[in-house]
Amino acid sequence: MTHLLALIIGTVGGSYVWRIANRIEDELGQGPLVVVTKEWPTVNCEVGSPYYAMLPDGPVPTNFKYKQPVTYLLASGATIFRDGVLELRLVTRDEIPAYVYKIEVIKFKEDKAAQPAWVAGTPEGGCGGEQYRAFSADLNKNDVYVRDLGIIGNKPGGVDPEAPTGPIGTGFTTAAGDPVHFYLNLEACSGYYEFGVRLQYTYRGDKYVRQIGTPAEPLRIIGTRNDVPYYNWISTYDPPGLRQDPSYSWPFLKGCAEPSLQSSVPPGCDKSSFPPIESASITKFVCSGVWAYVEYEGKVNVHGRQAVLYRAESGRWREVVWGSTSHGSLTKSDVEGAGVNPDEIARAFPDLTLS
Repeated sequence: MTHLLALIIGTVGGSYVWRIANRIEDELGQGPLVVVTKEWPTVNCEVGSPYYAMLPDGPVPTNFKYKQPVTYLLASGATIFRDGVLELRLVTRDEIPAYVYKIEVIKFKEDKAAQPAWVAGTPEGGCGGEQYRAFSADLNKNDVYVRDLGIIGNKPGGVDPEAPTGPIGTGFTTAAGDPVHFYLNLEACSGYYEFGVRLQYTYRGDKYVRQIGTPAEPLRIIGTRNDVPYYNWISTYDPPGLRQDPSYSWPFLKGCAEPSLQSSVPPGCDKSSFPPIESASITKFVCSGVWAYVEYEGKVNVHGRQAVLYRAESGRWREVVWGSTSHGSLTKSDVEGAGVNPDEIARAFPDLTLS
């Protein structure tokens, strides 16, 4: 047994191996499978840094001056907005392998009419440079299906050495000296959900169930297709805190806009057509069909300049993606990360180089 496993087992209260078929383990992991890493939410290269939504009965944004944003947002009742990523790393208590043959998302509570009061974006770290194993699930579906995305990512760091490359079942194994590491992308375009993730696996020929999240302590997410006030954490202002950013209007995340909005008539193409950014001015704007490329200059980020790609939806410009212009314009990875084909942008703006 490794020192790591000895530490984990000591932490959770003993080396118990429950060999009871279909036993649901509690959050302490009373079974052969140990959850070494459980991060909700985590930063993911494909989804990006999470956004946080405050429910209607929560505090107002001005309560967050001088406070580290994520810690206090979550402590104050905020939940994940629209897209969240659960990161899991699993091992067994000994060298005998476990075979994960099914991953499920279990809803404990749903309110399809729920609306967030406001949304906040916060500064979070980078996402690393490895390709990784990923799954996805849409909470808006009545029957939530977990889709296997395989190994994804275009990063140059190679494949995560702990990422299982085989199929669910015989190719998805873990043991004490062979961790399995993967991500589950969860989406909710509308409504409020409390849920858990259930792992079904076999060990020594017996079946077990390991559950992440319980009705008492669930994972939570909320989404909406309506406009929501958006606030950004700005540490350089005095006092630092959440400031409203009118340049954002919802929805703009991929997959969440109503299909009918994608073909709406583009709005006008002049400075007054684009959302203002506090303490910044528009220095460049170019429109092409349903797309607009705009550059702002001023107190918008640490570099003082910002490039924004807008798409026409519901008769106005809605932000799709933004990036710093300190090293040119938007990058190809910026655009791909927003779910947009870079070739489409190249056709719309032949003079725009995506670095």
